[in-house]
Amino acid sequence: MERFNVEATLDAPGGSPEGLAWDGEHLWVSDSAENRVYKLDIESGDSLVTIPFNGKVAGCAWDGSHLWQVDNNTNTVSQIDPESGEIKVALACDPGAGKLGGLCFDGEDLWLAVTGIGQLRRIRVKDGAIVKIHAVQDNVLGVGYDGRRLWFTEEGSDRVRLLDPPTGTEIMSYQLEGQPSGVAFVGPREFWFAERNEKKLKRVRLTRRK
Repeated sequence: MERFNVEATLDAPGGSPEGLAWDGEHLWVSDSAENRVYKLDIESGDSLVTIPFNGKVAGCAWDGSHLWQVDNNTNTVSQIDPESGEIKVALACDPGAGKLGGLCFDGEDLWLAVTGIGQLRRIRVKDGAIVKIHAVQDNVLGVGYDGRRLWFTEEGSDRVRLLDPPTGTEIMSYQLEGQPSGVAFVGPREFWFAERNEKKLKRVRLTRRK
């Protein structure tokens, strides 16, 4: 058996943390109450950069050099210069009867959660074209990639689920303390997740029970 150990907790920089992204050193947090994106120092919790966003933010992702941000006003996923805050590219992503949610980068493409219709979509970064769709729970919310597998959270739930990207097969599910929204991986067994209700950011590690 395995469990999650909480190793660090930070106060969220805004009133409703949604998306999380890890750039290898800092944590990026998109907040739907403030419609801002924050770059945080994970030791102090201080905001190092604040990017105002003209839209309704949801998930965000880091591709190695740029930030990607979901906008539920325009139903787009935008590539943002992390230094200037300038939008470089905006990809159209029609959610149908659902709503755009979490986002992550798998080293080649983006994975986008669509809440309400229960989809995880793999979309191309060059044009936003959908190259794969996996059916999941309707309340899918945040999504992260650990180098091999997709992990996704569920709105209003304390569950996080693992998915095999090629097949869409659910591998395992775990219970977390609280109701997670965004998720961002630091390593294969370690990630940050956001809690909108408590307005907290938590770093957790998956360990084997003794």
